[in-house]
Amino acid sequence: MFVRIYSGIIISTLISISCCYVAYQYINQVRSANYTLNLFSGTQELITEGVDRHKGEKQRQWVSLVQKLIGLPISLINQNESSLEEKELERLSRDKIFIKTLEDGVHSQIWTQASNAKLISVTLKNVAEQQLRITAFLILNEIGRYPRSDQLAQLSRLKRYFYYDINILERGKLRLDQQQLKRLERGDVVVTLSKNDDSEDVLKVYSRYKSTRQYLTIGPIPIYNSSPLWLVATLVSMAFGVTGLIIYFLVRRLEKRIRTISHVVANFGPATLDTRLDSSDYDSIGELAGGINVMASRIQNLLNDQQEITQAISHELRTPISRMKFRVEILKESAVTPGSEALEKLNKLTNDIRELDQLVEELLAFQMLDSAKNETFKEVDLSKIILSVVSEIYEPFQDIRVDLSIPDCAIVVQGDVGQLRRLLQNLLVNAFKHATTTVKVSLEDSPVVLKVSDDGDGIPEEYRQRIFTPFVRLDSSRNRKTGGFGLGLAIIERISRRHNAEVCASDSEIGGATFIVKFGGETSLSSIGRVT
Repeated sequence: MFVRIYSGIIISTLISISCCYVAYQYINQVRSANYTLNLFSGTQELITEGVDRHKGEKQRQWVSLVQKLIGLPISLINQNESSLEEKELERLSRDKIFIKTLEDGVHSQIWTQASNAKLISVTLKNVAEQQLRITAFLILNEIGRYPRSDQLAQLSRLKRYFYYDINILERGKLRLDQQQLKRLERGDVVVTLSKNDDSEDVLKVYSRYKSTRQYLTIGPIPIYNSSPLWLVATLVSMAFGVTGLIIYFLVRRLEKRIRTISHVVANFGPATLDTRLDSSDYDSIGELAGGINVMASRIQNLLNDQQEITQAISHELRTPISRMKFRVEILKESAVTPGSEALEKLNKLTNDIRELDQLVEELLAFQMLDSAKNETFKEVDLSKIILSVVSEIYEPFQDIRVDLSIPDCAIVVQGDVGQLRRLLQNLLVNAFKHATTTVKVSLEDSPVVLKVSDDGDGIPEEYRQRIFTPFVRLDSSRNRKTGGFGLGLAIIERISRRHNAEVCASDSEIGGATFIVKFGGETSLSSIGRVT
């Protein structure tokens, strides 16, 4: 599994590098083509105007002269003989200028449309200093055809062909050293390299304007940067994004499987003993799932064995208990003397048998709660059950006063009537056994909270969690004479859990212990009258 993840990381890294390289090449190809077009478009327009001005042999001579000066091949062909496709011709007709990258990926052709259905193309790799010098020559040649009074207006007309600035400046405004000024005086074209306000490298071209102390300036012209900061940042972000996306899909399945295992383990219990994990994958997670399945099977078998043994013992005990009851009754009939020692001993034996029978009954009830699955709950009026249970069990505890605080309307919860009756029975019997004079029962709604309090000895705070454990009795806080086997509160806890309720013990406002059952399911107040 981990080899697969590591391999995936390596492959994702290689894919990211490849994607970045392809993107870098494509973006730079587009940027380079746009840069070349912006840089040479003005020069191409001047060449096109020169071609349109001449006819016949003069036209060919002019093209040949410019081709020698500029150092680039210039082609003048008919439109129907060009290598351009129909879509490219449509774009040329719309934009007046078109650049096409050749198959070698290095050279480009810049196309413009001349008169008489002629197309002009210039093939170039990049714009060098020689082409910038010839651009200055072509600009001066173009405006030199007009009277001096119109030349500045013609220069303004030519500006629309260029993506950089062209101006006529006085000598005092030139930022050149003495050697460069001397070259200008000799009629040379000077190209300088400097920094602009953004600390980027730019070129500027200077040429003498006629014989005056004015000079033609072209630029600043930005130098092509193949790795600008924004492009590097974009490619790095793309690399991290592609790598992260691939790794995410690699780890997502692993994370999903681990989350599934965690969910199954966290929710493993009596109602989900049959749940098993998919262990078909031959990796570490598959081995872990298989180990958990083996453990779950063992736990299920142990619990099933325990339930079967408990149920079998409980049922087997009922037969001898019944025989003992029958024999004791026969012995009682033979001990006819009231108050005799033999009759007293038989009565004590009857109580012991009754206690043993009660233990068996509670064991069966506890075992049935653990083994019950998928109960279908329905709406139950909790206040009606409380009144019914109190009336049923109150007779043996006539010396204890019962304080009922129950709403007059029905309090409805979702649950099983039999289990809720057993819960209330155990709570009330426990309270009656430990109360001194008073038991208080209260029921609240929104949310539904049941409280059963007594004024007995109470329960120390450090034992309030342990008392819900099966067969746990707190002899230091609850007298042994009260009877019981430590299963009553455990049954209460199981029933509460099955009804999405919480049960806890706390101090009572009347002096003893209070057991609180807070139902977490949806409840409602019905308009049914309280049944008494």
